[in-house]
Order: sequence, then C-alpha cells, then structure tokens
Amino acid sequence: MYVDEVPLAFPVMTEFPPLDVARVEVLKGPQGTLYGQNSTGGAINYIAAKPGDHWEAGGELGFARFAAVDLSGYLSGPVTSTLGARLSFRTAQGGAWQRSVTRNDSLGDANQISARLLLDWAPTDRLTAVFSFSAAHDGSDTLAGQLIKIDPVNPARVAPGLSDSLVTRNDARLADWDAGKQFKLNDNLYQASARLDFEASDNLNLISISAYQRFTEDRLSDVDGTAHQLLAERDTGSIDSFSQELRATGHNGSLKWIVGGNYSTAKTAERNFFGNPEQSNTLIVPFLPPFKGVTSVSSNKIETYGIFANADIALTSRLSVTGGVRYTNSNNRYTNCAYDTDGSLSRIFSFLSSTFTGTSVTIPPLGCVTLNAATGLPAVTTSSLKQDNVSWRAAVNYKFDTGTLLYASVGRGYKSGGFPALVAANSAQLAPITQESLLAYEVGFKTPLFGRKVQLNAAAFYYDYDNKQLRGRINVVPFGLIEALVNIPKSRIWGIEADLTARPFRGLDVTLGGSYVNSRIREFTGFGYASPALENYAGSAFPNTPRWTGVGDVQYNWAAGQRHGLFVGLSSRFQSTTNATFFNETNVPVDPTYTIPSYVVLDARFGVAASDDSWRLQGWVHNLTNKYYIQGLFRGLDTTYRQAAKPITYGVTFSVKW
Repeated sequence: MYVDEVPLAFPVMTEFPPLDVARVEVLKGPQGTLYGQNSTGGAINYIAAKPGDHWEAGGELGFARFAAVDLSGYLSGPVTSTLGARLSFRTAQGGAWQRSVTRNDSLGDANQISARLLLDWAPTDRLTAVFSFSAAHDGSDTLAGQLIKIDPVNPARVAPGLSDSLVTRNDARLADWDAGKQFKLNDNLYQASARLDFEASDNLNLISISAYQRFTEDRLSDVDGTAHQLLAERDTGSIDSFSQELRATGHNGSLKWIVGGNYSTAKTAERNFFGNPEQSNTLIVPFLPPFKGVTSVSSNKIETYGIFANADIALTSRLSVTGGVRYTNSNNRYTNCAYDTDGSLSRIFSFLSSTFTGTSVTIPPLGCVTLNAATGLPAVTTSSLKQDNVSWRAAVNYKFDTGTLLYASVGRGYKSGGFPALVAANSAQLAPITQESLLAYEVGFKTPLFGRKVQLNAAAFYYDYDNKQLRGRINVVPFGLIEALVNIPKSRIWGIEADLTARPFRGLDVTLGGSYVNSRIREFTGFGYASPALENYAGSAFPNTPRWTGVGDVQYNWAAGQRHGLFVGLSSRFQSTTNATFFNETNVPVDPTYTIPSYVVLDARFGVAASDDSWRLQGWVHNLTNKYYIQGLFRGLDTTYRQAAKPITYGVTFSVKW
C-alpha cells in the first residue's frame, strides 16, 4: 500500500484510515517495475488531495448508532505565488457495540485521530516539490471474539465454567473477554516525506521520493473469546523505516520509459507478552508448578535495495507492448528469545535444559528460556536471511477505433520472506519463511457500449505460486499449536472477474462487479484447525478464499428546484462460503465449525445536497437487513472463536465546503 507512491513499509501501518484522499489507484498482479517495492498481490496507491490556486475549506460531521462520532476537515490554499498548503484532520470516537455474554460490559469504542500538513512548492517552471508531514493515533478498543467451541489441549485441566462464555445464537453483539482489563490500542504513526520532480528537458523527468516513518504500538487483546484468563496478549514495539527512490522517466516518439532504483532500511523491536494462568497446557513438568505467562522479545534489521526499468512501445496506432524488469536484494538480521515472567517458566526450562545436556543448568527468574537446538542451553537466537530475485512483466495491448481494448500479460513477482515473532522453546522453531514467488498470466478486455453509456471490463487470470505465504499453524513444543505464517510449496489460483459501470439515463448510476476464484494447494503438509495431527493438505482450497464475490451499487439523483438535489442509493456485497483453515476435501469431510458461511450485506443512503455540492446532508444505514456474518474465525490452544461483523448501524452525516 502507498500514499502518493510512498510505501507503507509494514502491514501494521495500514490500520489507520486513509486521510483526505483525492482518488485511489489499484494495480493488479505482480508489481515493482514502475515504482516502489516488490509485490505479488498488486498495489493500492492513495492520492492525497493537493492545495489548489485559491483558498478553500471543508468539513464533515457524522453521528451514528452506539454513540459514534466522526469528524473531519481541511483548509487549503496558496501561501505565496509558489507555495501551496493543505492541512487536514480526522477523528472517530465512540461506537462500543460488543456486549459481554457473562456480565454488563461493553467493548468496541473507537478513539482515532490523524492529521497531515501537505506543502506543494513550485520554485521554478521545471522544479516542483511536495512535502508531507502526518501523525496518527489509534487508541480504540481491541475487539473480542465469540466462543463457539471448547477443545482443550489437556482436558483434565480445563478451566471450570468455561462454557458460560459460549455464544449459542447468531447475535453479532455478543462476545466475551476478561473482566477488569483495558483491551485497547495505543498505536502511533509518524511520517515525513518529500517528492521532487525536475523536468530536465522536454523528454526527461527526474524524480526523487524520500520518506521516514516511525510506528509505535502498545496493545492488549483478548484472544480466547472467554471471560477466563486463557490467553491475553500484550504487544509492544516500534518500527523505524527510511526509504529513498530515484527514477527517471522519458519519452521519445513511440517509446515511453522508466529507469529507477530504491533503497530502504528498517529496524523493528517487538515484545509480545502472553498471559495464560487458566490455560490447560501450562503444566509441562508434572512435579513443577504450571507457568502463568511468557514473553517473546524479537528484533529485525532489514536492508533492501532494488533497481527497475520499464518501457512502453507503440508499434502502431493500435498495437503497443510493455516490458519491465526488477532486481531486488534484501538482508534481514534477526534476534529472538522467550523470557520467563514470574520464575515459573525458568524453573521448567532449567529442568528441561539439564535433562537435555546432562549438566546442571539454572535459568534465573525473568531470564531467556529458549534452548539452542545444537547445545540444549538457553540462548538468544540470532540469525540472518539473505534474499534476492528478478521479477519481470510483459504485456501486449490492442485498441480498436471503437475504444475497445484487448490485452494480455505475463509476469513474475515476489513477496519477501521473514522471521516469526513467536514464543519459541527451541531455536529450530524460529526458522524463517522463504520468499513467495508468483508466475501470473492474464487476458482481458475493456469496452464501451451503447454510446459509452456502459463500460464493461473483464479478465481471466491464472496464478502459479511457489512457497506461497498463508496463515496456518505450527507446533511449538511444549506450548502446542499456534498461529503463524507458513510456506505452501506448490499452489495455484485461476479465475475470472468483471465489472460494469452504466448511466442508462440522466441521474441513474449503476456499478456492478464480481469474480470467481478457484484456489488449490498442490503440495503442503502441515497443521489445520480440525485435527492436531500433521496432515497432507494437497487438494485443499486456500483458507479465507471464497469462490464467488460480488459488489453492486445504484444511485438515483434528481433535482428539487434549481438550488437543491435529492439522492437515494443502495449498495451490496456478496461472498460465498469459504473455510477458515486447510481441509483435505478428498479424504476428510469439512468440519462445519471451521466454515465461514456465505452472506449478502445491503447498505442504503439518502439525502439532499446543494446543486453546486457546497453542502450535503445524508442519512445512511449499514447492514440494512441486520445480517449476521463472520469476518474471521480462529482456533487458539483451548478454544475456537469467531469475529462477527457489526450489526445494523445507522446515522446521519453533514458535509460542507467553502
């Protein structure tokens, strides 16, 4: 994900809502030959609204069910003849919608605030510079899960009264979490970037993009779906990231080209505390007390550089070809160790280390307990991961006089590997996941119809993966099966997608889109949710990958006099049934516990607006039919829980521009 072609270096940085966006660019398939970083899953680039040549301001205020408030605004204009500025902000507060199954308690309040100052400077006709400074804070509640199944690692030590938290009906608001704890985020993101564009000649542009980001987190989450202290996770840490990109773009007759390179470096520090005094698997050594918690401390230092080139050549007025290539090299230096929290775990691992080595080993309270795989002694694990790859893309386009475009492309893309941030009893459990490789094929068309009142786009694609990274489980002895990224050696996806936009007559706008995706694992042996055994999952579909998805939107606008207009709209989204885990469907029946059912969700809106769009008053309803549907389903060590989407919400929003 990018903002004005500045990469958000880590996925956790994308949790903050986009701010003051002018438009969104979406690129599908492998990326990296035009700008930015390597990617196998496409790229999303948010284009921030820029200052114009006159002063303007605007704001939006919304109130919604569950006492939610959303406020945003901007002030923009020329400071001097060569310098423009735009200041924007947004805050979202309130909205607690979850209710405890076992007591009178609620969860789900938002507490978000973000702001950005953007400076657009044009000191000469050939040089422009855009400077962006932003800050964001998220202090929202972390959401709880709905307990749907109790499946303890050690049934003899299951916590009494655990079934009191079971959610036995499809009520989106019901969930459960530990009492007396503040399950909240304290996440902060600070960014500064500078983009310089220099027109060296009529045919050559030079571009520099520099960016620095700092992210900090302190979040407490209940990850068992119960009111018992089975597993509460507190994550604290920081990320410091710097990136620099230089590229040249030019054109010469029928040729358009890009050549560039980028460098990035990042340092991460993470501390993950897991409190589990009531979990059934804490009695590791029968004659020693069970442990009550463990902390994983890890760090990464990552350096990456890449060089890329891309060319578009118009062979004729209708036929053009595109080719691009990129070389990427990265090095990740990593440390990790699990630490005792109260003396109980250090006693257990002192015994285990002494047994393995045949010598007396004493680990002090609060000490590192991860045992080196070679020596059996406690030690901080240090490792490194060096990766490089060459990605590329080739495409051909043919455009008819009617405006119809036919295209075909093939490309190779990569997604970098990395190390896990997990609790490890043995250093061998900290092995990295390797880089993901994708060979992608796509053919499609884009065509205007009925006098350009309708635009129809469609494509078919085939993706062939090596070492695809998916969420799975690994066996961390003696703690048990825990969630982690895993490599799928061989897998593939094929599918079709189409979208249609239409304005059949004045005032009516229609948008439809849909896709069919057929995913298949060809080679993988690992752990799923349904069984604690190591199994062959060749033939399984990807988890959380529905075959059918669809979206639709229709809006009708009509005049109410010369100065006002009315509008009403309805949107929908659809998803077919999918699984939350791997299933070998040829040998093992799919367990309905781990199925995410299909759903259709409807949203409605209606309102009045000034004919010049200087103000707008809108009422809206999300999840109009109060459909119960699941956004995620997870299996912990003793429980399986799901995360339900919000129930029906409704509100009113007023916006104004000056």
